[in-house]
Amino acid sequence: MSICAVVPAAGNGTRLGSEDPKVFTKVSSNKVVWDFLYENIKGHVDAFNLIVKPGVGEKYSQYIKPDTHISNQDNPLGMGDAIFKGYDYWKEFDHILIVWGDQINLSSETLKSVTKSADDKIVLPLVKSEKPYVDYVFEDGKLVKVLQSREGDKCRRGGFSDIGVFLLPTSNLKNYWSDFLNLEKRGNKTGEINFLPFFSFLNTKCNVDVRKIFIEDECESRGLNTKEDLKFFQDKMGINL
Repeated sequence: MSICAVVPAAGNGTRLGSEDPKVFTKVSSNKVVWDFLYENIKGHVDAFNLIVKPGVGEKYSQYIKPDTHISNQDNPLGMGDAIFKGYDYWKEFDHILIVWGDQINLSSETLKSVTKSADDKIVLPLVKSEKPYVDYVFEDGKLVKVLQSREGDKCRRGGFSDIGVFLLPTSNLKNYWSDFLNLEKRGNKTGEINFLPFFSFLNTKCNVDVRKIFIEDECESRGLNTKEDLKFFQDKMGINL
């Protein structure tokens, strides 16, 4: 089974105090966010598809490895749009391992447990959280909805959040996405067609089963969004700038 890591990373590093894109924000004296992501993921996949704003790939080409294909997202229309900007490249693989471009707290053990489970199911790592930002709701074994704080949804205390990692089979995925776009309404606050409810659509409407993997360490769900997040990771890694 071949796997392509798809990393949507068109965001800015403004909240980190950086003038660089978030994925190329300096973490240590000689490493940026992408270096840590790449090192964590590379042993578990066959290739990479990094999605960035136009021109970013060329400007930061010194960080791009030969096994990484660059795709461009012209307009910030959401994660789903970013992921499918790389479709012409990743469609040749059996699976895509989607990893948000700021998830540098992931462990190699988690990535191994996700990728070794590759089959015809969605593999969804989940972590129980007292105050989840996203909440995956299952009923009778089906993923019936995904609540999102960013859209004004009230997530349950002790609900199940993701860690910014998802494994999907590529077979018929583009057609499923097109069907989803025709049916899904835009978010109440952002006005975007959100990507995470796509998993519920795949499970309940397209009969693509979900395999849940439960993660013990909630820190793995912590993305790199603020200066405090960056300091947390630097302290964890023993990095002093």
